[in-house]
Amino acid sequence: MDLEREIAERKKMENAIRDSEEHFRSVTDTATDAIISMDHKSNVLLWNKAATNMFGYSSEEAMGKHLPFIMAEEVKKAHMEGVRRVLETGASAIIGGTYESIGRRRDGTNFPVEISLAKLKRHGETNFTGIIRDITKRKESDKKLENFANAKAVLLQEVNHRVKNNLSVIISMLHKEKDLAQEQNIPYYQPLLDDLTGRIQGLLTVHSMLSSADWRPLQVCDLSEQIIKNVLQSSGIENPPEICKAGIVIDSNKAHHLTLVINELATNSVKHAGTDPSQFKIRVDIEQTGNTVHIIFHDNGPGFPEEILLGKYQKIGIGFDLITGIVTKSLRGTIEFRNENGAVADITFPATENKNGEGSE
Repeated sequence: MDLEREIAERKKMENAIRDSEEHFRSVTDTATDAIISMDHKSNVLLWNKAATNMFGYSSEEAMGKHLPFIMAEEVKKAHMEGVRRVLETGASAIIGGTYESIGRRRDGTNFPVEISLAKLKRHGETNFTGIIRDITKRKESDKKLENFANAKAVLLQEVNHRVKNNLSVIISMLHKEKDLAQEQNIPYYQPLLDDLTGRIQGLLTVHSMLSSADWRPLQVCDLSEQIIKNVLQSSGIENPPEICKAGIVIDSNKAHHLTLVINELATNSVKHAGTDPSQFKIRVDIEQTGNTVHIIFHDNGPGFPEEILLGKYQKIGIGFDLITGIVTKSLRGTIEFRNENGAVADITFPATENKNGEGSE
């Protein structure tokens, strides 16, 4: 009776093993990646249908064969060295992870593969199982993306170069026009030319900053500091601006608009400083609450004239019309002018845009 039970249990175990092997074979043969097992001598123990499709060898041809027959010549040595290292040390960096290699098809063509490798002790011997994926299409896509990125970088570099050159040429032309106005004693045009030169210089500055940053968003504090420094230096004022170092960024479109605003405010402050240049100061406070950027531009000069506080900008010139127009229409924000121990321009605008092109709440 015990013998019959033992035979029954053995048959049950054999059937379970057979079912397990059939299930394993079914799984491996339906896998889209090649699944190949080898013993410690790199002889093939398992070869699924995907391996046949990938390498061109049938299971009968591959079984028992030395695995490097499906490897490119330049990676065979590394494979054998890796197997040797695992067998001698019991560990390897590639076990349990993925790595890239080069496979070789039956027709002799090489192709890139990605391999996930595992090891298993069986009957005292170390076996290896690899899941191999053909990454030819991925590599081709990566190459196309790389070529596109390189072409885009070259084009962007050329555009940046041409824009910088064109703006520099315009500035040079304005300088020559100013020299001509001085020679012909036409003082009326000289401040106008100075204003235009300053605005274009501001655009040149922001363009240089954006191109250096690959047109990624700019720090508002860095942009404000650079623009104001340029205005102060061109006016012979050595005191650097005091800029609140807030980590707030804006996109390239807003950066161009804000440049004109900051440049105009700084230029106006310098024109009407009314104090010793060595004592003249400009301070900019920057903060963000939710989606709203808040910039307070402050100088220690005599303050804005009454016409500006009353909104009668036409009596002063086009500068303040330009500022308010850019802030309200281009930046979709608000601006307030007031006097507090000097001139203060209080600006708010949305940091990002919604899908309708309007500021998000």
